[in-house]
Amino acid sequence: MSEYLVLGDCQRPEFAAAIKPLLQQSTVRFADFDAEVQRTATDFEVAPSRAILVIQSFPGEYSPHQFRILRNLYPLLPIVQLLGSWCEGESRNSKIWPGAQRYYAHQFCAVLAGRRYGVETAGELLCMPPFTQTVDDRLLRTHGRGAGAVVIETASAASIGVISRDFSAAQMLCDALQSIGNTVVLPAVVPSPPIPAAYQAILYDCAGSLAESTVQLESLAAQYPQVPIIALCGFPRIDEILKAHAAGVSAVISKPFEIPALRWQLKAIFS
Repeated sequence: MSEYLVLGDCQRPEFAAAIKPLLQQSTVRFADFDAEVQRTATDFEVAPSRAILVIQSFPGEYSPHQFRILRNLYPLLPIVQLLGSWCEGESRNSKIWPGAQRYYAHQFCAVLAGRRYGVETAGELLCMPPFTQTVDDRLLRTHGRGAGAVVIETASAASIGVISRDFSAAQMLCDALQSIGNTVVLPAVVPSPPIPAAYQAILYDCAGSLAESTVQLESLAAQYPQVPIIALCGFPRIDEILKAHAAGVSAVISKPFEIPALRWQLKAIFS
């Protein structure tokens, strides 16, 4: 019996990279979504033991009716949607699956690292309470008395430069970094950063899209060739992420982000 059932096309680069840690840690069965929902009854010989991961490339790829069929087949298993960057509008138009966990592909590596819920393996992270959990169950989890309680681990202390055109955003990033054990070097306004010796990493807040910030990122990477750069931007597309890496960026984090995801990314860069 496999631990996870993965439905959908995972061959696109953003999804292949996202589920790689899961494949390394767990046993996985791949299947076609349409074929799976055409089952007339649950096949317990091939049912996963932990969770179902549905890969979705664009909004409306799978209908609410198909989701209900999948839920009826596996009523107690967590269903996790792994979403491409074109799916960000679904949460605004209310076309979301009730009771399903939603993660975007560019956030999933940090999620699987377990930092979001203070666990160490993908198996522990995605083995969430069943859809039938009660309000009391949710409250116990929220207050840390159940499995998966939130634990924010501090990062290795580092001196990190924060660059942003928005002073309030820069202050927020400084507070977030200091809360996980880092020393922050805050330049005034782009593009006047301090001397290179002050940096062990640079956190660059893209004012607009990642594509609009490529020139500034290239200039920053040329100015500090030995310093890893983390770019913060809103819902990056896979082609934008690839261009950012080509420009010299070490990592891209999507806004809005969670502090544990930032902590994980810093630890990945410094390890």
